[in-house]
Amino acid sequence: MSLHEFWPHLDYEVRMLIFAARRLSRYPDYRLMATGHPDKHEHDAILESFLIHVRLLDEFFRTTKTRGYEDTDMRAVDIANGFVLSGPRWKGI
Repeated sequence: MSLHEFWPHLDYEVRMLIFAARRLSRYPDYRLMATGHPDKHEHDAILESFLIHVRLLDEFFRTTKTRGYEDTDMRAVDIANGFVLSGPRWKGI
C-alpha cells in the first residue's frame, strides 16, 4: 500500500482519537455516575473507542514489531525512512 492510499486511514485514526477524547472530557467524574445510568454506558462505549484508536496509533508509531504484526501492516518506519521515537519516554519501545 502506498502512502497516498494509506493516508486516509491514518487521518481517520487521529480524527477519531481526538473526537473520542473530546467526548470523554464532557463527562463528570465517572465514579459519581450510578450503575445503569445511560451516560455510563455511553461513556464506556466512547472510552472503548478511544482506547482502540490509541492502540492502533501506538502500533503504527512503534519501531518494533508487536504481537499480531503482519508483514503487510503499514508503520511509520515504512513511510519515513529512519523514523525513530527518541527521548527518555520512548526508551525500551
